[in-house]
Amino acid sequence: MRETVTGDELLQKLKIHLDQKQAKNKRFTASALARQIGILDSTLHKLLRGERKLGLHLGKQIATYLDVGFKHAPREKKPTRLPKLDPQALSEDLNWMHLAVLELLQLKGFTPTSDYVSQRLGLKEETANRILAELKNSGLLQVDERGNCVDHLSDSATAAKQFVTSKSLRQLQRDMLEKSLGALENVDYEQREHASTFTAIDPKLIPQLKKKMRAFRWEIATWINENSTEKSELYALQTHIFPITKLKSRSQN
Repeated sequence: MRETVTGDELLQKLKIHLDQKQAKNKRFTASALARQIGILDSTLHKLLRGERKLGLHLGKQIATYLDVGFKHAPREKKPTRLPKLDPQALSEDLNWMHLAVLELLQLKGFTPTSDYVSQRLGLKEETANRILAELKNSGLLQVDERGNCVDHLSDSATAAKQFVTSKSLRQLQRDMLEKSLGALENVDYEQREHASTFTAIDPKLIPQLKKKMRAFRWEIATWINENSTEKSELYALQTHIFPITKLKSRSQN
């Protein structure tokens, strides 16, 4: 049975493995080890220096290379004390622009200004200014005197329940489909991926399929977060499954 190790133990084994490699071959480098594992040089160097946390995807990849099992223990999040939240501060339901601005916080060089937001999202400056003001007034975006920003929608399920309604979700999907069509026409193929397939299916599988699609989105988002050395662009990942044939009623099945 393979040994199963924690994140700290896995990193210790990795360091020992590198030392052993270098003892046998003085020209062997950490970069060479990174290539053998299949990760970026910068990722391995940050791990070895303690500058990066070991996530689930990365831990599994290293554990596979070292032929050990990996027991992932996610860090416990301390409860966040939220500011007073006010959904009524939004002039309309939470839309794609509000969500996009909150995600822009992750980009290198982000500044909470209408000039920055309008340029990055292709909005009119007055629209960008309104969106920023609404996010701040609603409590979803907190900006201190140094310009440091906190996204309170992502930090709390309570916040999400107050702001994300079924109506806003439906409108969000309409808006994102329009954005997708715009990208199809205006963005080079190398910078996007649009693909569809037809598949005959037993409708009873749909609930399970939807769960798999949600898990896939989470897996992709985790992989992106763990492997992005410099976040400079904002992308949208969409998944759809819908009927092409006219659905039969249950009594007809």
